[in-house]
Amino acid sequence: MPIVFLILKIVGIVIGCISGLAVMLILLILLVPVRYRIKIKKIEHVESYFTVYWLFHIVSMRGELEKNTWNYCLRIFGIPLKHNKDSKIRKCKAAEKSDNGKTEKEQDEVGESGQSEGADGTEKAAVESENKEKKPFFLKRIKDKFMNIYQNIKNSIKNFFTFFKKVLDKKKSLSDFLKEEINRLGIKTFFGTLYEVIRYVRPQKMKGIIYFGTGDPCSTGQALGIFSILYIRYGSKYLKIVPDFNEKVLTMDLCLFGKMRVLRFARVLWKLYRNEEFKNFIGNVKTLKEEF
Repeated sequence: MPIVFLILKIVGIVIGCISGLAVMLILLILLVPVRYRIKIKKIEHVESYFTVYWLFHIVSMRGELEKNTWNYCLRIFGIPLKHNKDSKIRKCKAAEKSDNGKTEKEQDEVGESGQSEGADGTEKAAVESENKEKKPFFLKRIKDKFMNIYQNIKNSIKNFFTFFKKVLDKKKSLSDFLKEEINRLGIKTFFGTLYEVIRYVRPQKMKGIIYFGTGDPCSTGQALGIFSILYIRYGSKYLKIVPDFNEKVLTMDLCLFGKMRVLRFARVLWKLYRNEEFKNFIGNVKTLKEEF
């Protein structure tokens, strides 16, 4: 009996530790904010950089706008998992692979001179490479999951715009659809939620300088009045707005900081999901989609 109690005690401790780690991980995901930093610079052409990171850069994404092309790289524990074709990281990796290819060719040439001596060694190397390929790679699994989520979001956005284009082709059906009160309430609920999300994710800090001019003193003064709204939100200590009433010019050097929590998004999405007006609107959208 003491042995049985000891086994049950060990099992209970293991289950408790696993449950505690799971709860801690869920709390970290919900409560630890995702932070972002955006830098926008324009002198002759626009340059933009952004960094999104979570939990001391365990998960991070960096990107830059260079020659009207976005380059980005997603990293987990500093290991790149996803990057676009134009990124500098991929270019560096391609260079490394080419160098490795050259070295392999040189080794093959050396190996051909001594085939009789290294036949057994090549067979062992092939067996070892096969064994390595069979070993599960944890980071590859994480990468595949992120890729699946990314592709699902990308396909959803693509399907939405395809559907929206079809709807525009049938304006009469769309006008009848929008005249219904229940659909108008659903659209109002959706845009109200979207406005709440935008207000939440907007930058909390802004630093830098904006130097602008339209070439016309009247329109420059009007634009200055619009830009002055930024002073109300971010203050004038770190943000400077300088108008030029004579020349047509626009230069800026801005740095924006912000953060967001998954818990807030989960609450907003749950509230939207539970809204009866939005449910009815989604049902009518599905019906309209079937008609197309």
